[in-house]
Amino acid sequence: DGKHVISTATINYTETKNLAVTSIASIGNAFFSTATITTLSATTLFYARPGQISWNWMGSLATILTSTATHMPMARASRNWTIKEIFVSVLSAPSTGVLTVDINYLSTPTASPTSIFSTKSTVDVGEYDSSTALTPSVLNLTSLASGTLLLPEIETPNGSGELTINLMLNERS
Repeated sequence: DGKHVISTATINYTETKNLAVTSIASIGNAFFSTATITTLSATTLFYARPGQISWNWMGSLATILTSTATHMPMARASRNWTIKEIFVSVLSAPSTGVLTVDINYLSTPTASPTSIFSTKSTVDVGEYDSSTALTPSVLNLTSLASGTLLLPEIETPNGSGELTINLMLNERS
């Protein structure tokens, strides 16, 4: 009698990164045993898998600069990533100057380290994170290839402690 029945769709998550659709029929054949799709609002769907690399250091940051036995660990990119943002936070705010943090990348363990920043990440005196920094960080490198090594470096601790560095990432196709 011309009435249409609309029911709630159930979509299950899969590891599909890119989907270019040439016709509505190809969606039905690829994902469902039987399907009828009458409206499609996008022809290309992209899901960027989010990721994060984190470093933590408990205690005085001056210790990490003066001790030969301790240092921030290196991390290896497990996929091709795009760096979206960096966030630096401390539980003990810098008291004698700005905390400056750098992250160096190396293509191989024996390569020369190069900063991912053109303007390094900072936490201002009396502050607890980089989100309100007077001088915001600027990323010079945003594209990490799988296997790239990352090595954080505390350049000026200035009385701060209990550091967390987070790189927010999206997977590149």
